[in-house]
Amino acid sequence: MGFRAPASAVGTVIALLGLVFLTTIPLGEAVLGVPPRAAFAGLGSILVVSLTAVALFHVAGIDSRAYRVADHVETLGVQLAAMFLVASSGRGASCFWLVYLAHLSVLPVEPPRRRFIGRVIVWGPWLVVAWFAFQLSDPTATLFAIGGAIAGAWTWSRTQRRKMRIAELTAEREAMSDQEQVVRVRDERLRIARDLHRSVGQDLEALMKLVASLRQTDAATAASLDELDARIRASADELRATIWELDRERSDWRELAAYVEERLVELVQGAARLELRVGACDGGPRVVPASHGLALLRIMQESVRNALRHGRVSCLSVDISFSPSAVRASIVDDGCGLPARQAKTTGGLANMHARAQKLGGSLVISSDAGTRIELELPIGGARRA
Repeated sequence: MGFRAPASAVGTVIALLGLVFLTTIPLGEAVLGVPPRAAFAGLGSILVVSLTAVALFHVAGIDSRAYRVADHVETLGVQLAAMFLVASSGRGASCFWLVYLAHLSVLPVEPPRRRFIGRVIVWGPWLVVAWFAFQLSDPTATLFAIGGAIAGAWTWSRTQRRKMRIAELTAEREAMSDQEQVVRVRDERLRIARDLHRSVGQDLEALMKLVASLRQTDAATAASLDELDARIRASADELRATIWELDRERSDWRELAAYVEERLVELVQGAARLELRVGACDGGPRVVPASHGLALLRIMQESVRNALRHGRVSCLSVDISFSPSAVRASIVDDGCGLPARQAKTTGGLANMHARAQKLGGSLVISSDAGTRIELELPIGGARRA
């Protein structure tokens, strides 16, 4: 809103004060055709409402109710004051028509304001036409006034059409810019995923092959290599999960369930019997955000690792349920339960709790004869009661 800039306000004040000064000298009064008292009243009104609107624009802000009221008062005041000055001059070809037209050209495009301003624009000049026609009975002045009214309507229509077109083009450009930003982010995610797969993923695979070849040594070294192999495989699982998240922003729940099952089966590798059940309530969610899918996968993986490493389990029962409002999962094993040092939320268990809480979810772990882990992750802004 450039016409609210301080420089524009100063220019308006100088121009209005210059017109007021002209009316105080004989030549100026003869040129403008307005008596000093009428000039002070009309131009002073324009000056007051304009400065009030500018001050509230900078102090209260464009969205404040005070500024909006002042803006409407200014519009009405300037238009009526300009018509008053034209009528006071007694001339149809008054220079104050320029004040009227200049003000029309800077009015903003807002549908409610357009209706309001349109009424002022239509009726204001025609009141002057009626004044010249019936009160002064001056045909020449009446014709000039009719021309001024028509010029005002044309100026308003033309400038508003142009401004509306500029506003539409600006909105389209901003929408295109937002869409391009989304595409750039998606492309960057895919690029990072490919780079991770090509570089880190291949390095981890090479390390696993190297560990397998070095196992043909003494028992102590083989045990250390087993531990190293387990850590490398865990890192590879984390990397695959990260790549999976980067490769998509959201996924269908069936696709996510199949991916989780694949990773869990690969993790168990026959060390225990895995019973996996997946279901959906109310048709399931349309899509599951990648953040939720990644949290579900990693919490399930950490739970299975803990059970295999510490629980001496023979059977793992995994239930995953998808609904439009949440993803729920539970893991039950028949092992010896968590050791006392693991019962607290430290290490991997702390990470599991943190992942759930970050998404507004909950994680409940109970351990007696075996361990039971229950996870709930709300979807779509839903929160656990």
